[in-house]
Amino acid sequence: MNALRAGAARVVITPPIGTPLAGYFEPRPSTGVLDDLHAHALVLGNGQQAVALVSCDLISIKRSTVLAIRRQITTRTGIPPGNILILCTHAHTGPYTSATFGGVMNESYLEGLTDLVAGAVEKAWSARQSAQISFSTGTVEGIAFNRRFRMRDGQVRTNPGIGNPDIAGPVGPVDTMLGVISVTGPDGKPAGAWINYAVHADVVSGDKISADYPGALGAAMRREFGDEFVSVYANGACGNTNHIDTSGPSKQGGSEHARRMGEAIAGEAARVIRSGAPGALRGIQTSSTELRIPLREISAEQIAWAEDILRQAGAGTGGALTSEDLGAPSADVVYARETLEVARQRAEEPEAIVEVQVIVLGDTAIVAFPAEVFAEIGLEVKAKSPFTHTFVACYANGIVGYIPTQAAFSEGGYEVRTARSSKLVPEAAGMITSAALGLLERMRRTS
Repeated sequence: MNALRAGAARVVITPPIGTPLAGYFEPRPSTGVLDDLHAHALVLGNGQQAVALVSCDLISIKRSTVLAIRRQITTRTGIPPGNILILCTHAHTGPYTSATFGGVMNESYLEGLTDLVAGAVEKAWSARQSAQISFSTGTVEGIAFNRRFRMRDGQVRTNPGIGNPDIAGPVGPVDTMLGVISVTGPDGKPAGAWINYAVHADVVSGDKISADYPGALGAAMRREFGDEFVSVYANGACGNTNHIDTSGPSKQGGSEHARRMGEAIAGEAARVIRSGAPGALRGIQTSSTELRIPLREISAEQIAWAEDILRQAGAGTGGALTSEDLGAPSADVVYARETLEVARQRAEEPEAIVEVQVIVLGDTAIVAFPAEVFAEIGLEVKAKSPFTHTFVACYANGIVGYIPTQAAFSEGGYEVRTARSSKLVPEAAGMITSAALGLLERMRRTS
């Protein structure tokens, strides 16, 4: 067994002030920087195989950018493209790096991003030193809540409001498990960690650039272990979870709330790192498959509805609708535009490429999905996995939007309403779950 060598690094990827921020129906030009965005990299190698685990403080990255970053990393380090995991924390206070709602991507920023992210991995590769590794789990409660609720009239609503008396109860679960893969340098000091938890990074809001609670988490970990410590944060299956406790106080959100969340996760992560027993890495395996999942068919009735909504709004079917044009954009106008866009995309390419990637480190598996996956799906993969620890990472290696449970489509709610952010067929959940479990079983047999 060859000895483990590991390296970690982070680089700033903050865009210029004035850059429109992604995450809502309409772009918000940024007016300042609350805290910088970073690309974080952790490289692990045992002389036979090497992997790069990368996270970016961004809402998502389109697949073509992921492939470009992987090519650069391979050129600079020799790490094979299939051994590179690139994910996003899903912060809603960063630039447009994928096509959602009314935003326009800045291609020059994306080109620079490719170089910066590859540079972070190259820096981590150059910083490799002998290391030990530990795998731990913990629990963080009280900061993540299912955001889909059954109302007293039987309907299901997303985020129905704090204190709403018509709430009967949440529809789905929350995954409170914290997963940590940490590396310790030859001096016995923790040098970096891959930290996995599941809750939407949409806490700060507003018009200032911020890494949201994952940024606060990283800052807390640096205070705990030193300025050079690198936290690669992997957001989990949080498609139907966020930070809002509908039975809690009226104000929940903002930078202070994000700080408390980040520090809660960091506190538990630091505890399990300190209580762990670092050791050797038994082996590294990687595998992936590319599914071709159909986009939903848009009916003639849906197209007629969308065209009528846009006509009434005075913009026609090709109008670029903004809050300035409309006074205040209605959800119907936004979704009318999105419906026509999904129909156009389906006519050009009826299927989306969905990469399911599995990285196995010893007896711990990482399952990566390029989507906003519901908690139920992540919990099922973990429960049925043959490995001791299984961590689920989302917003990874591209983005295809929400993948709800199939049952959610009959329930309704924001996550299943057709848009570029939710466009795959209802069977997608079963397809990615089967693919992930198949990869895990095959890799267990060869481990």
